[in-house]
Amino acid sequence: MQAQVKYCGFWKRVAAHLLDQFIIGFALVTLLFPFLILFFGISDIFHPSSDQYYISRVDFKMDIEMMPELILAISVLVFVIFSVIIQWLYYAFFESSQKMSTPGKMILSLRVTDLAQNRISFAKASARYFAKIITGFTFGLGYLMAAFTFRKQTLHDMITGCVVIERTFSTEYFYPNYKNKDENV
Repeated sequence: MQAQVKYCGFWKRVAAHLLDQFIIGFALVTLLFPFLILFFGISDIFHPSSDQYYISRVDFKMDIEMMPELILAISVLVFVIFSVIIQWLYYAFFESSQKMSTPGKMILSLRVTDLAQNRISFAKASARYFAKIITGFTFGLGYLMAAFTFRKQTLHDMITGCVVIERTFSTEYFYPNYKNKDENV
């Protein structure tokens, strides 16, 4: 006796995504504060009393008043790159783990599997994460596909051969010696 596969619908996936983004957002904001302290601490150094100060190294000269903007731009770039790496590792690690789900999906009893309901590898989970970029270029239609396709797949699921299913447990899981009276034994 094996449980019927139930594919996860659009709204449940949206809820799981929002939970995951809350968790990731909290972690990133916690990590953002040291960057802000560093930025404001360094930018206070570069407030000259005259507007004619220059930093010169070899043949490179820069107006010192531009330093805070440059530091901010570099900090934002580092933070964006850092946040993409954190999100990639978060999704790829959790979706390829034994649980086959991120914490947001675990709360809603969801799993990410391949088409045969097997656990996906870290490489496949990584490909799935980066395929979301392609899904994003469709102005949301790639995500909306989960509401209309047979297996409730988004575009990035179709690209990587994955599905999101709801966890269902058969009676065999809880009672290995259970015999259903409707079964011919």
